[in-house]
Amino acid sequence: MLAFPLALLLVRYPGRIATAIERTVFFAQGVPGLVIALAIVSLAVRALHCSRSIRARRC
Repeated sequence: MLAFPLALLLVRYPGRIATAIERTVFFAQGVPGLVIALAIVSLAVRALHCSRSIRARRC
């Protein structure tokens, strides 16, 4: 919803503030995917650890 005004701002007024806003937007869009990927890796490592250990108490 805010993509068009932000794009207009970045094209018309390039500079440090516009670059900071652009990086903030990229970061905000990238974080949810990264969080999901780390959660899947964490669950996979835990499952592999529990399946290989004979005396696993915390699994």
